[in-house]
Amino acid sequence: MGATVELAEFVAATDFGQLPVGLVDRARVYILDNLAAGFIGSVQPWSVMVADLVRELGGVGTCSVFNQPWRADPGRRTPPGRPWQTGS
Repeated sequence: MGATVELAEFVAATDFGQLPVGLVDRARVYILDNLAAGFIGSVQPWSVMVADLVRELGGVGTCSVFNQPWRADPGRRTPPGRPWQTGS
């Protein structure tokens, strides 16, 4: 059995009540911190520029974009001539 399957089975068999209280408390803080950082970061000028580019690329939206009402196509590449172009 692979490590991924073993971990998945362990998680599936674990009841929320079995988790240590300290772990749950820390997880709540980490999740809230991540959400706060994501919301704050999503409205920064550089993040808005990237989100606009991703939306401009179009395609079939299958992936969510943080704090955006639309979905992105992960298979799209930046058009030629863009300074942040990746891939071939």
